[in-house]
Amino acid sequence: MKGWRMVAALTDAMALSRPTDQIVDALKGEMSAIFRREIPALAKLDAGPGIYEAAMNDPEILDSCFTLFRTRPELFTDSVIDAQRQPVREMDGLLWCGRTLGEAVALIVRASARRHFRRKLGASRRVRETQIDKLPLWRKLLVAMGLIEPPPDVTRTITGAGDSLFAVIRDYLRFDWQARLIPHYTPLEPAMVVKLGPRILDIREPAELRALASREERANMAGGGQPLLLGNASRLIKSSGDTIDGEILWKVCTQMDLGRLFPGSDNGRLRRVLAHIAGTSTEAIAAIMPVLGDDIRLFVTFLYVAYAELGEEDYRQSFGGGATPWMVRRYADRLAQLDGLPPPAFESMRDVFTGVIKAGAGK
Repeated sequence: MKGWRMVAALTDAMALSRPTDQIVDALKGEMSAIFRREIPALAKLDAGPGIYEAAMNDPEILDSCFTLFRTRPELFTDSVIDAQRQPVREMDGLLWCGRTLGEAVALIVRASARRHFRRKLGASRRVRETQIDKLPLWRKLLVAMGLIEPPPDVTRTITGAGDSLFAVIRDYLRFDWQARLIPHYTPLEPAMVVKLGPRILDIREPAELRALASREERANMAGGGQPLLLGNASRLIKSSGDTIDGEILWKVCTQMDLGRLFPGSDNGRLRRVLAHIAGTSTEAIAAIMPVLGDDIRLFVTFLYVAYAELGEEDYRQSFGGGATPWMVRRYADRLAQLDGLPPPAFESMRDVFTGVIKAGAGK
């Protein structure tokens, strides 16, 4: 009987503890040993709270932890479990603590972001302020003479810039892929985050967040516009309607850092690539743009991936003015046959579109 009472007491204690505390305890416990063993940046730390603190204080390490969990789920079959001690893999799966896996991920991302914002931008602080200066002169004299008591000091909170940013972005910090973006959220102005609202989740690349925080985009949004990268692909088309506007295309390419598709290339080389892509035929534009949902990032990335895979001559033959309709249609058909369009993340778009180009070209 004594043993059963002990089990019951432990069960009651766990039930009374907050789910957030239970999640933190799990991260500091068995899971920390897994991260220490598998992630080089944590290898020299002692398992336990040290691992947890290192990950929560460094978004890059936290991203490595999430990547490990996403790519090696078999490592966590004994630690990420439900009430029946079965592994939880899906984000809507209910953990033993009563929260879903998705909610646990959001809690972790938010906690790390709050630390980072406070460290870089400043945390809120409480200050004590004397009220004597607000008294009329005659009362100040009475206080100085000791005839009356001075008014009590007032304590007020000065909101730090880090807490101001966290307050407006908190509800949009939900996913594991956001861990690596935490440092790049830091330069965003709270007013911009409020204006973007849920659309901030459409931005998944550090380069794009840097572009969003630029003076040009801030001025654009202050004037009632929307960020270039969140606009329609039709913004690329010249007013004459005959071809792609090279300057807008260059802005999109730069803001998305699509030079990554051409390692070692300088600005001159990238400008030449851009000139060829800007010369994409109206037939190719009309065939490809609607299939990609008129999304400017998907459309531009597809054309750049096509150029990177095909090279100058084959690109001109497939997408240039001399291309025959069937040459363009084979790529449009391949895109239409996808189970779904990739998210606007560089690696996802690159991999999916590379597959489409290779299949369409018969490679």
